[in-house]
Amino acid sequence: KLIKYAALLLLVAQMVGLVLLMRYSRTHRPPNQPMYLSSAAVFVMECMKFFICCAVITYQSGGDFLGEMNRNVVQAPMEMLKLCVPSLLYTIQNNLLYLALSY
Repeated sequence: KLIKYAALLLLVAQMVGLVLLMRYSRTHRPPNQPMYLSSAAVFVMECMKFFICCAVITYQSGGDFLGEMNRNVVQAPMEMLKLCVPSLLYTIQNNLLYLALSY
């Protein structure tokens, strides 16, 4: 039970920190410096999460990353399709969050 509350606390802290850093990075920039693209920031963030997830899967599967991918991605296309909808919505949410924090 303690692990659930600790995970919740860490997720809240991560989200608050993310929003504060995003706001700061979008509003405080040197004069005459163009603002970075929010889509590029979202892409980099998603790539980092992808590589971290791959490392966790490799660790948990005992090094059988390709076998896990085959079982859970290639052989389960409907499950992957179910995950695509929330993933797309999450990406849209992140882009809108950057847009909202820019003003």
